[in-house]
Amino acid sequence: MEDDGIGIELCRHLQKNDIPYTKVLDIGTENWRISSQLDGFDRLIIVDAIRFGYKPGTVALLKDFDAFDTCPISLHDKNFLSDVFIYRELKGIPKQIYLFGIEPYKIDWHIGISPVLKSKFFLIAEKLKETITGCWCDE
Repeated sequence: MEDDGIGIELCRHLQKNDIPYTKVLDIGTENWRISSQLDGFDRLIIVDAIRFGYKPGTVALLKDFDAFDTCPISLHDKNFLSDVFIYRELKGIPKQIYLFGIEPYKIDWHIGISPVLKSKFFLIAEKLKETITGCWCDE
């Protein structure tokens, strides 16, 4: 779905780079996989295309957001975020949840991200690495 795949592309890029104390998972839309992956982690960063109404390629970071307030802007079904928050309520983990949202340019039947996001990909990837590193400093 073109720019809806930016999260997958970023995860694949990060998996090729060694980031200390970080496990990168491509969950995609397989919600059932998330709960088994959360054990032992204090922080979770969800990376996805999100429609905020900003300029395409703009990154927005939400920390400790309310899943139900955020879901209408997500391009995926809200069960994923609500499942993560319910798991946190039940198990106490992850303690912190971040949403690293990237404004898409185009969502359409197409494999690969749009030229607009492709031209900004490495800048977005660097911002994501900085965000991951910065999350270790958050208390």
